[in-house]
Amino acid sequence: MFHRLPGEHLERIVGELQSAATKRGQIRAEVASVRHLGAGVAFRIKSLALEQLYAELRSAFMPWLGGQDMQGWQPHITVQNRVSRSAADTLHQQLTHHFKPRSVIVEGLNLWRYLGGPWQPERTVSFAVVPARRPGPNAGSATLFDDRRYRTIYSTDV
Repeated sequence: MFHRLPGEHLERIVGELQSAATKRGQIRAEVASVRHLGAGVAFRIKSLALEQLYAELRSAFMPWLGGQDMQGWQPHITVQNRVSRSAADTLHQQLTHHFKPRSVIVEGLNLWRYLGGPWQPERTVSFAVVPARRPGPNAGSATLFDDRRYRTIYSTDV
């Protein structure tokens, strides 16, 4: 969700994440389409509940947000990043050809610390588990915040 938050405010940041997480259960989101990033590819995510969470956290973190975080937020899961245009074109074409929208469950938020190259997990904040209807046959379950290999937009760096 956010690209850079100040590490010296770690405990306040974690407090805001925990406060936001306790107000809601797991979030249902739609993996809606394939998106070309120019030098990579992502899956576009749609979820009103995720947008509401973002707005709440953006308000709490406003004093610390830089230029990149002040731009509009476009929820997505990055699949490929920092590759040649032709490599991105190839993957985009393959994924688009086989793509089927599906529902996923967002289970929580991960906070990551950037170490000048590698990323270090800092904290995990889970949403409350609320009994839900069993999803349909096209639904899946994923922790969208949990895999640095895909460098998801939902991770927050301190």
